[in-house]
Amino acid sequence: MDTHSSDPSHSHLGDEMASRIRNTAREVLGESRGRGPPTKETWWWNEEVQQAIKAKKECYKRLHKCRNEDNYKCFRQARKDAKKAVREARGKACEGLYQKLETKDGEKDIYRIAKQRERRTKDLIRIKCIKDEADRVLVKEDEINERW
Repeated sequence: MDTHSSDPSHSHLGDEMASRIRNTAREVLGESRGRGPPTKETWWWNEEVQQAIKAKKECYKRLHKCRNEDNYKCFRQARKDAKKAVREARGKACEGLYQKLETKDGEKDIYRIAKQRERRTKDLIRIKCIKDEADRVLVKEDEINERW
């Protein structure tokens, strides 16, 4: 007996069942906003870094399409160049920042930077759901904030 038949009614039943399961789960559990990973700092990027990263991505795509030694060498070299460009650009940007912080006006910026770093270490933004007193999962942002 063939359990994997190509009967269109079986496919339709499977799709309908999957849709009902998703809808029921959405009703019972609710929906979270589901943010992606945090973005990386790129304030110090310059044109050279952007070009190096773009070249690395192109080499990676070529390597992904056709895995051969030439594409792998191209990707390794592009990755090496991109890392070097990032290292140099970040070093220059940090050096400029350090020189600025040593001035009289820069003393005020130290406190601003410290506050920003302290805010970034707090993980309250990442909470997507918590439980209330009745062990009911709260997924709406206003309910979560009220519970906190």
